Amino acid sequence: MAGAWYLGIMFFELGFFSPGNSILRYVGIWYKFDSEAVVWVANRNKPISGRNGVLRIEADGKLVVRDGNNSLVWSSNVSGSSNDTAAKLLDNGNFALSRDDSIGDTSRDLWQSFDEPTDTFLPGMRVPVSTKIGEYQPYRSWKSPDDPSPGNYSLGVDPNGGQQIVMWDLNKRRRRWRSGQWNRQFFTASPL
Repeated sequence: MAGAWYLGIMFFELGFFSPGNSILRYVGIWYKFDSEAVVWVANRNKPISGRNGVLRIEADGKLVVRDGNNSLVWSSNVSGSSNDTAAKLLDNGNFALSRDDSIGDTSRDLWQSFDEPTDTFLPGMRVPVSTKIGEYQPYRSWKSPDDPSPGNYSLGVDPNGGQQIVMWDLNKRRRRWRSGQWNRQFFTASPL
């Protein structure tokens, strides 16, 4: 199922989940009417092994995930003040940490999940380009349906070869697919 649409707004949920047959727990965002379609994972490299965990804003304003032993498993790495900081899952699937007076204004967010994508591109996201390192690879596949840790495939923009999207096979260290050049309307190698 591709997701649920209602009056042009896509609905998402945020919470703890265990993918596939895994007993490990992660914090993620998924389509409200298709919990199997996870679009973002916070602690994809450090799962929680027990049933206890918490997602919260700490005293220093950081958004964190802690396990049942109160050990840090993920952090937004952005400081603020917990007195005036709020987190909100927006209608477009973006999870944002903001000051109370600017919640919903993504230009003023302290942190947002759209700036740290995992494996899914959602409408409203930007594909970052870094000319310093050449090919930028922000989207990484899951290792398996039971394990959202970074897998063997990556997707990003290739600024050195023109504006095109490229998929890499990281095991073989080669390009697996490319979209063709962007001509300001569509990618030239992609079917319409």
